[in-house]
Amino acid sequence: MADLDLDTARRHCEEMRVLVSLRGGGRRDEQTLQSLHELSRAATSALDDAFCRECAGTIEDYASSLFSDSGHEQWARNQISGADYLRLLILRELDALCARLAALQAARDAEQARGASLPPVAQAPR
Repeated sequence: MADLDLDTARRHCEEMRVLVSLRGGGRRDEQTLQSLHELSRAATSALDDAFCRECAGTIEDYASSLFSDSGHEQWARNQISGADYLRLLILRELDALCARLAALQAARDAEQARGASLPPVAQAPR
């Protein structure tokens, strides 16, 4: 698991969460959409994990609708606007992504603990 940069991925996920929380959506916003796409790609390029790539792709898809002039309208529900619903969906995907990062960190920590607890390998006599 040495190729996983979990700290970088977590930092990018938090930046995505802030963007989605601060930007209302429901209108065309190319700058925010571009920033989300860049952060998403940066987070997944720091990892080699299919689940994380899937979550990031879903986030990008939702963001494309959220930050468009009308793409968000199809997501409207009885008591919630399409933009609000999409923000909730994106935050849910970010939660799933963060949970996966935590699981990867736990696996890494367990792997390191196992390696630290193994006795040194004795050299065979020549």
